[in-house]
Amino acid sequence: MRAILPFLALLSCFCWSQSSHDASPAQSQCCACTNQSTEGNNDHTILCLSEKQMRSHLLHLVPLELGEQHVKMSGTVVMEMRFQPDGTVGCAKAISGSPLAIAWAMQVVPKWTFRAVTKKQKKYGGCGVVRIKYNMSDSTQETSVQ
Repeated sequence: MRAILPFLALLSCFCWSQSSHDASPAQSQCCACTNQSTEGNNDHTILCLSEKQMRSHLLHLVPLELGEQHVKMSGTVVMEMRFQPDGTVGCAKAISGSPLAIAWAMQVVPKWTFRAVTKKQKKYGGCGVVRIKYNMSDSTQETSVQ
């Protein structure tokens, strides 16, 4: 177990990006977003959302999975996330939390789906902070978004 901890600490600094090579220069940062659309390029606009708005756009949450037996953990992982207009997660970056819980979150967050932001009958992606509350033991595995 001690040999795994340095690996997990490095993993917590990792930023998962599904399509980083396709990102436009305005969105070169992991979760870059804007509240204004670019003229003629509305398909790639990512809107900044509050935590409450991010929760309301979450359609499908895959719970964190307990990776080790006989481990009891509870707490909160704070992540910055970006989702595409089709609802898929485009980027997730850990801000804070237990390194072990962050590693678990990085495995399941790409499987989450979001509802696109609709403005004037056009669909946009969104970006914002998500707080993942978890309580895991051998008998229970609970995950919720705050």
